[in-house]
Amino acid sequence: PRVNVFLTNALEPAHAINPGLAFEAPMLAAEAAEANRVKEQLAATVVVGNPPYSGDSGNQGDWITQLMRTRLPDGADSYFRFNDADLGERNPKWVNNDYVKFIRLAQSRLATVGTGVLGFITSNSYLESPTFRGVRQSLLHSLPHLRIVDLHGNSKRGETAGGDENVFEITEGVAIVVGNLQPGLALQVEHADLIGPRQTKYDTLMAKGLQLLTPFAPSGERLQLVRSDSAGVAEYECGWPLTTIALVNSVGIVTARDALCIQFTEKQAWDTVRDFAKRDAEDARQVYALGTDAQDWQVTLAQKDLNDSGPNKKLIQPILYRPFDVRHSYYTGKASGFMVRPRPEVMRH
Repeated sequence: PRVNVFLTNALEPAHAINPGLAFEAPMLAAEAAEANRVKEQLAATVVVGNPPYSGDSGNQGDWITQLMRTRLPDGADSYFRFNDADLGERNPKWVNNDYVKFIRLAQSRLATVGTGVLGFITSNSYLESPTFRGVRQSLLHSLPHLRIVDLHGNSKRGETAGGDENVFEITEGVAIVVGNLQPGLALQVEHADLIGPRQTKYDTLMAKGLQLLTPFAPSGERLQLVRSDSAGVAEYECGWPLTTIALVNSVGIVTARDALCIQFTEKQAWDTVRDFAKRDAEDARQVYALGTDAQDWQVTLAQKDLNDSGPNKKLIQPILYRPFDVRHSYYTGKASGFMVRPRPEVMRH
């Protein structure tokens, strides 16, 4: 007998199979039918995975969107709520990262059954970020026994500067989470940090396993799942949020395609814009390695924005890409055009 593993997008519900598929590709039709059966009929008590990390998620279906925002059968709240209120974040879109959606799916399946185990290795961004506080609170409700191994390795935050390496060939930090759901289980969180060379992390995990973990209490009002020096936290929390001082604010420009939109010189930016704007959409996608379209950024919309505005060389503007790193881009100020979020309300200042 075959292994009961089926090729499907777990973030989509069971759906009707195209009748023509059974004739043209009977094996694929059978695979889809079995996947539908699993989604509709089978209860899951063990969910494991290494889901993709994609902040610009392409999985925007009604079913998973609703699952992210509704209360689960065990009473766990939406990931977009905290302490029975909306997050109040200006930009909570990062909660829609694909890996977070897979965590929600697993949590939902276990909550429906009332018992089980979750084991994932994912980005570690949800452990600390204020935007993910609803995720943390909801998980602690459904999975009161939570084991976390923070593998660090985030080069974007400079963690790798001191010899720390990611366990994968990626720039984003990583963590292992194992959650246990049983009726009547009291809250118990265990935590470990692994920092150092990649091979050392592999060897330590293999040699010590659960012995690495020590009891841990989620810290602060936001239930952060990272160890930190608590000195000064109370004083910090008494401070004014920057948003109360700078009433017009945002996280800054988001291009969605830096390699295309940001160039080192004015000439490179202008040459890129003119060439990209005149190409066939699929040709441009290949030449500039743009990948698949996302909901907010599409090749055709980017080209339309350029052509509607000229292209006009006067729209090539310097941009402070990083501190002391001035580059150039084509700036129209139109959202979901050449840039996803040009933030004209902030950039005009």
